[in-house]
Amino acid sequence: MRGLKLEWEKMGWINIAETVSSFPWPGLPADVHFYFSYSPNSEMVKIFFTRYWQQVWMPFDMAKYQFA
Repeated sequence: MRGLKLEWEKMGWINIAETVSSFPWPGLPADVHFYFSYSPNSEMVKIFFTRYWQQVWMPFDMAKYQFA
């Protein structure tokens, strides 16, 4: 099964495939993770990835860190 696997050191990972996505959850053992299955024609992956992304990353002001 082809898919997308994203990993962040010390933060977590997410696997997104055509019909299933899986990811760990903070506070659970490393070998425990969630699976979501869905129809390949649904918008579930887009919604799921957006929600997960919002939980993992915090917005910051890039202009503050740019060099003049």
